[in-house]
Parts: sequence; C-alpha cells; structure tokens
Amino acid sequence: MVYLLTFTVKYWPTTVRLAVTDGSQPEEIRRRLPAYMLEVELEPTNEPVPADLGPGLWLNDGKEWTNVVF
Repeated sequence: MVYLLTFTVKYWPTTVRLAVTDGSQPEEIRRRLPAYMLEVELEPTNEPVPADLGPGLWLNDGKEWTNVVF
C-alpha cells in the first residue's frame, strides 16, 4: 500500500506531496514525520506515483521526487 499525502508547509510557496512507499503503516509514518507535518491526515491512495520510486519517503515539490529521511 502506498500512502500519498498532500500538504502545505508554512513559508513554502507550493503544495508538497509525500509518497510513503516502504510499506509503513500510518502509526509508523506519523512517528517518522517532523512535528510540522503531524496534523496531516494519512490516507491510502490510488493516485499513481512513479514506478521507479524505491522504498522510503519521497517528497515532491511539484517538479521532482526526492528521497528524504526524517
């Protein structure tokens, strides 16, 4: 299951998407996120993410996907 979150970060001029592709469950994901993201709803999605994303947490700033570690 891939969780795709969409949120706006204060002071960032764009909406950011986070794809969780490592099989983590919502409780695990929430523990890994920085405090400013904890209000985000964690919902599974059928929205496609690029097939070449490996396991992990991926941020998309509207231009490209970047693997991140929190």
